[in-house]
Amino acid sequence: MTDLADFLRARYAERRVIADAAHAADPAPWTAATSEPGYTNQRGHDHGSGLLIAADGEPMWDCEGSSTLCMTAASSRHAATHHPLDAIADLDAKLAIVDDAESANRLVDAIEYPDGYDVGRKTALGDTLKLLALPYSDHPDYRQEWTP
Repeated sequence: MTDLADFLRARYAERRVIADAAHAADPAPWTAATSEPGYTNQRGHDHGSGLLIAADGEPMWDCEGSSTLCMTAASSRHAATHHPLDAIADLDAKLAIVDDAESANRLVDAIEYPDGYDVGRKTALGDTLKLLALPYSDHPDYRQEWTP
């Protein structure tokens, strides 16, 4: 399980760097300013204009200073909901799950159980980490054996 846990820790560390940089540039919370109708995205869907607003009240995305907004209302609401502090809290929680699962797995390994008694617990712990790794299945270091 250590390889899988280390893989997850590395992915979370990568995402933490990105979230920390975004938070430093535009401190959370972010809000969305949306209006209907207006902007239509380039794919011809999702009508309505959206703008992401930083905590200081300044718009974060505006197409080159014009009044044409760079994202749809749905996209701006999504971005505002997943601001950096929210992403950091999510990463911290997932990292705690990885640490707890690995610690519990070591404990299960250290106890002498009758044959087969610990199989369910070890399987559940391993499956938890496999599920956490699933969003990274396209990463070059992901191993197919980790697929749940």
